[in-house]
Amino acid sequence: MKRWSVKHRILFLAMSPVVAISTLLTILVVIGGVAEMDGALKTRGMAMARQLAPASEYGVFSGNREILQALAQSVMKEDDIKAVIITDDRGKVLAVSGRPSWHANGMAVDWTVSEEKDSLIFAAPIHRNELEVDDYGLLADAPGSGAKKKALGRVYVELSTLSTVQRKNHFVAASMAIGFFGLIGAFLLALRMSGDLTGPLSRLLDAVGRMTQGNLDTRVAADSGGELEELENGFNHMAEKLQSAHTLMQQRIDEATELLSHQASHDVLTGLVNRREFENRLTRALARTHEHGLEHALCYMDLDQFKAVNDTCGHIAGDELLRQLSLLLRQRVRDRDTLARLGGDEFGLLLESCRLEDAMVIAEQFRVAVTGFRFAWQDKTFSIGISIGLAVIDRGNANLIEALSAADSACYTAKYGGRNRVHVYQNTVRM
Repeated sequence: MKRWSVKHRILFLAMSPVVAISTLLTILVVIGGVAEMDGALKTRGMAMARQLAPASEYGVFSGNREILQALAQSVMKEDDIKAVIITDDRGKVLAVSGRPSWHANGMAVDWTVSEEKDSLIFAAPIHRNELEVDDYGLLADAPGSGAKKKALGRVYVELSTLSTVQRKNHFVAASMAIGFFGLIGAFLLALRMSGDLTGPLSRLLDAVGRMTQGNLDTRVAADSGGELEELENGFNHMAEKLQSAHTLMQQRIDEATELLSHQASHDVLTGLVNRREFENRLTRALARTHEHGLEHALCYMDLDQFKAVNDTCGHIAGDELLRQLSLLLRQRVRDRDTLARLGGDEFGLLLESCRLEDAMVIAEQFRVAVTGFRFAWQDKTFSIGISIGLAVIDRGNANLIEALSAADSACYTAKYGGRNRVHVYQNTVRM
């Protein structure tokens, strides 16, 4: 039974007592009905024999066989009568009607009921009437005289049991049919009731399965009534809590993922793109250059006088200077361009789809903005300069390393050629 479904278990529990009780009742009804039919047949046979016995007294006493034969034939009119026999006290047959299945002539009997094949034989003695008067005018068998009644003869009534057997068979078949259809009805009712119970349970089980697969928006209809409806409401409430918790957790995961992704691609101090992300974007720009012939510009920038701020005011002041300059430069960057902190006081600027002439203008604007910036720390004020190396990115750049090397070389030239200036790598134009 452990492998049975809930529906099968409920059906078994519901039908087991019904089957047992129905079977027992059917057996009792059949036994009782058959016994009643047998008893009714025996009662009827005995009553007929006892009624025929006094009616046959005169014919036996007088030896009038015609009267006895008429009596026997009149009894044959009753249903199920197979034969009627009337004998004297010595067993001699005086009248017979029908076809008896046994011979009573010359037989002395001491029974009242005898069973033969397909029939029952009932015997009753024929006594003299107690009111008969003898030749002397005295009562022959007066009460209290002590005289023993002597039978004048016997009557035998044989009843066929075939119709009774048929009735018993019909009764047994009808009882079994009623019991069978009663069981069918009980089974259908139990099936309906189990469906009312297992249907909601199946829906709940299916909903739990869908939830385990990640469908947290699963709900069930809370319309079963009673405890099942409470269970359905409880499931829906639990599902709502799980979905809310999952949504909140997913939001936190997305936020954490976004934060980690941002931290992985941006500088913590300035919030600008870091060197790794800058190189990735530069690589993609190089790919577009080789595929579509687009021209870009790359600026490598190094702050002047930054070491003086660090040495004079400390690293905290240096970090603050970097943050302020990052905000200043970010305001001058186009949406499609990338400004990055490459490390220390070095910055990178990728100008996408930008001609050399336009790039030189933007680089000069950067230089002028930094030159005009004044950094104040406590009681000190510093002027900062910036050296910018500018390199064109076209199909002449084979890869990332060559592009960065060209811009870095131009920045080196600008820095050691007087600082605070823009130097173009291709034609060594000095600004």
